[in-house]
Amino acid sequence: MFNKQPLTAAILATALAIAGCSQTPTHQQTLPETIKKNPLAEAIIQDTNTLVAIPSYRSEGHSSEEVQQSFNKIKAVLDQRISTFNQQQQHLKVRDFEWRKNRPDQPNDPYRLFGYRLGNGTEKLSFITHLDTVAPGGMDWQPFQPRIEQRELQQTKQPFLVGRGAVDNKGPAMATLNILQQLARDYDATPEALNNITLEVWFDTSEETDMATPKFLAENPQAVPDLGIVFDASWCIRAEKGIERPQFFTALGETPKQGIWIHSINTPKDSPTNQIPSEAVVLLQADNPPLLDDLADQIQSDYQYYTFDDPDYRRAPMTISRVSPTQLKLTTSVIGAQHGSVPHANREDGANPLVAITNFLAHLTDNGTLQQNGLSQLSQFVTWTWGTKVFGEHHPALLQKQDKVFTTGTTYAITRLQTDLTHNKATLAVDIRYAADHQDKPWDGKTFGLLPGKSRFQSVFTQLTQAFNQQHRDAKISFSTSTKVTPDIRDTESPNFQFVNNAYRKVMGEDCPAQAIGGGTDAKGYLPLIAAGPMLGRIAGPPVNYHGINEAVPLAMLLKSTEILYELAKEKILASQSQEKSTQLTKKNAATKM
Repeated sequence: MFNKQPLTAAILATALAIAGCSQTPTHQQTLPETIKKNPLAEAIIQDTNTLVAIPSYRSEGHSSEEVQQSFNKIKAVLDQRISTFNQQQQHLKVRDFEWRKNRPDQPNDPYRLFGYRLGNGTEKLSFITHLDTVAPGGMDWQPFQPRIEQRELQQTKQPFLVGRGAVDNKGPAMATLNILQQLARDYDATPEALNNITLEVWFDTSEETDMATPKFLAENPQAVPDLGIVFDASWCIRAEKGIERPQFFTALGETPKQGIWIHSINTPKDSPTNQIPSEAVVLLQADNPPLLDDLADQIQSDYQYYTFDDPDYRRAPMTISRVSPTQLKLTTSVIGAQHGSVPHANREDGANPLVAITNFLAHLTDNGTLQQNGLSQLSQFVTWTWGTKVFGEHHPALLQKQDKVFTTGTTYAITRLQTDLTHNKATLAVDIRYAADHQDKPWDGKTFGLLPGKSRFQSVFTQLTQAFNQQHRDAKISFSTSTKVTPDIRDTESPNFQFVNNAYRKVMGEDCPAQAIGGGTDAKGYLPLIAAGPMLGRIAGPPVNYHGINEAVPLAMLLKSTEILYELAKEKILASQSQEKSTQLTKKNAATKM
């Protein structure tokens, strides 16, 4: 257990000030005693605030140079932090390391992983995190101004650290760095305790896009740890779904000569495929302004009374504005969870703005309000294929799969739609997290890791697009699809999984919930890596908002997870010492017999 000394008033005030909180009596934030007594709380808050304030996301509007400058700045801050820390150490010093690999298509934005290590042993325990984030999703919520807010979780008001990356994954990353430093302090007087083990913290810089960690391990197989904790999910993950990324295309076609038609549909350009968009913007165009006047007067009412495939579907909020005499703008906004791996969570408590508007536009096309073009047909395709559903309910024979491991089944998140007027086309992107039964080779129940084979989606979408095009006059929907990674299933009885479970049980008093999730972590593909923490429970939407607006981490939960990791590391150090004693005894007995 940590040596629990309460934070001083001065330290607490500094932590809150850095979090952007007013120190006036009417706005002063308070932290529970359980947080104040945690010796790492103040440092984790400060470190997370520092990193949240540095934007580190990739998008079409954020250049490669800007991305790398952000990581350079972060690394400089952390290197200085470690240098200052090492000056206080007598024996155990924290060392840095870095790996890069150039990308042929992005020479200014290499694959990059860096971190810090402690100890000199051959056995290795690594904490694996990432410092890149998804795009902010708009600036109204001040994503890069970290602050502490009181939010309700599990019927209790408690402090949350708010800002882009607070929970995914800068807060957890800084928790692991502080654990490493705490261990260095603990063993500074007895450095020989770490003679047989090396402790590491890794920072991936492209986890949200194409993942540097697996590429680093592929080039450096000796770097694979004996146990790696990917601190980027919840406690603890026994299986991750496969990830499929299809894109559907259509030509816009000739501009209608009369009536009203869809000019464009766009989600934000910086919105990645694994994020339900913050908004969807539609421009309707007409050759006759009075005709558009009539639609503008009634469209909000039509939208509110339109019956989706589920009469109880929660429609996304829609605003209407007149752009010009011949153009009307419709904007729908997201509610709730935005992580592409949990569209069912968004549907249950929120609304997907792209799903809502495309279904409505398909309705306006069907009833003759809108003229046919490529965008109306793409909207009809979304409605015909999925409607508002996320488990493939409209075409169960092809799209629905569920098994004993992934009981939630394959999910479909409609996440991006871009209209390219220059090239007369539109592109729809879907984030699919698929169950084992969507793999072309069934799981044998005993082979663990990434499932062999490939997904069935090439055949699935060939059949779907052909059927749609045959049923809808002049429709020419095409697609391409790729499997980003196949499902990954772990053995919960393996020594590593049980080691994690034991640490969890020591702190929490119960076994770790072995979960099968849709999220894709850096643990995929490497059996010694286990995704575990920082969340105690599966909370994707409010008040945490993974990948969403107002992203935040519950401080009490992050600190409790930090305690579990700390206990796990201590147990691993003790195990390495016991192993060394056993090895020495074996050598001594062998020498005696000679």
